[in-house]
Amino acid sequence: MSDELVLSIRQDVSLSEVGTDRVTLQAPQTLLTFKQVTAALRSALRTLLTDGAAAAELNEMLLASDGVMGLYKLQYFLGKLADACLLCHTAVADGARLATIVPLSGRYTYRDDAVSPSTRWVLSRFACCRKEGSEFTVESPLGFARVVLRDRRARALFMELAEARSGAELASSMGDMSDEQTSLCLKFLRDAGALSEVGPGLVPVEAERPELVQWEFHDLLFHSRSRLGRHNNPYGGALRFVDEIPPLPPLKPPMSSDFLELTRPDLAQIERGDTPFVSVIENRRSAREQGDEPINSEQLAEFLYRSARVKEVNQTELGEVTRRPYPGAGAIYELEIYTVVDRCEGVSAGLYHYDPLEHRLAKLSDQNGRLDGLLEAARNSYKGKTKTQILVVLAARFQRSQWKYASMSYAAILKDVGVLLQTMNLTATAMGLGSCVLGGGDSDLFCEAANLDYYAETSVGELILGNPPGR
Repeated sequence: MSDELVLSIRQDVSLSEVGTDRVTLQAPQTLLTFKQVTAALRSALRTLLTDGAAAAELNEMLLASDGVMGLYKLQYFLGKLADACLLCHTAVADGARLATIVPLSGRYTYRDDAVSPSTRWVLSRFACCRKEGSEFTVESPLGFARVVLRDRRARALFMELAEARSGAELASSMGDMSDEQTSLCLKFLRDAGALSEVGPGLVPVEAERPELVQWEFHDLLFHSRSRLGRHNNPYGGALRFVDEIPPLPPLKPPMSSDFLELTRPDLAQIERGDTPFVSVIENRRSAREQGDEPINSEQLAEFLYRSARVKEVNQTELGEVTRRPYPGAGAIYELEIYTVVDRCEGVSAGLYHYDPLEHRLAKLSDQNGRLDGLLEAARNSYKGKTKTQILVVLAARFQRSQWKYASMSYAAILKDVGVLLQTMNLTATAMGLGSCVLGGGDSDLFCEAANLDYYAETSVGELILGNPPGR
């Protein structure tokens, strides 16, 4: 099997047989059914699902068993597999598999055109190399396929492309690969969006596109992998761990026994005298300066009660869910609320965790150097001249969302953060308080302050809260 191109079906596809002449192929986001499947076609599909085979080998198999009509049916099946982005192509040399291009989207089409030996290529700055299982995988948010580098020669070729190389230059430097094999591996990487053509001035073509230059690598990768269109990963409410790992409870157990019970405001009375919603929307402003008079415990209690309390707990077939003043993806409510208090009348300085069901604060620590660091980082973030009264920190219990959602989990968490921050902003405006959403924060420092595991729960959003100047 020298210098051949082998066809196969993606490894994440399962085959089930329905009756004697129907076969169903299932993969994330895809379900494909073939009818009138002969024994030879069933055998060909099983071969494609295991080791794969060259097109000529498959043709011989079908011709010998089903005749010319078998060839037509095989080509029809292969076309359907390609349209469903289930058909992979593997470059083979002397019996060894060099690299495989795996389609990730229906927008990918395998191209038969060869790479010109004089064209120069360099790795795209968006190319991502990682280990997946036992495989070395290359993918890019610019492409609709990924490449599995199965052989040391293909991996060596990939590393050579850290600098601009033409196909001819690569072929001469890769002494243990033929020109055809080198060209095929280059073509795979090009078609997966992992390479950028290099112009006459040795400038990658992608560097001359303003819309690409302004993207950060991690932002574009996150965007492409958390929405449909450029990946074939499980997506949405996949419930991948439903039979393996129990879900996190909707309400976090108390983090300490040192509770500060908060007053429960009379919402009916507040509603009678509250600022009209249209005025709240129109008058909302980011208050980057805070007044000398600190917020008090009753104001903090009302703010938390109106924006974030648990209104009810409901039982579902997948466990308990809650209802709160702000919407949350899947009613999961993975966000936890912490307050770093510097000045608040009736509340001593320190770090607190808000219990949204019991409407109380659990004190985690007194004021210390880590909390000072969080408050100072907040002030630097909003470039304020006055000291922060209260820093509200939103942290996510990631596995609460990840247990249900695949691919989109972190994107959903960030949307929940935006929803809750807006709810808090509007609540603060209605109450005559000053608030300002911060652009970012130090998640590691927060973990150290709250004694949390960075990979299980840490900060994903921040807001400052206090009385505005003149109050």
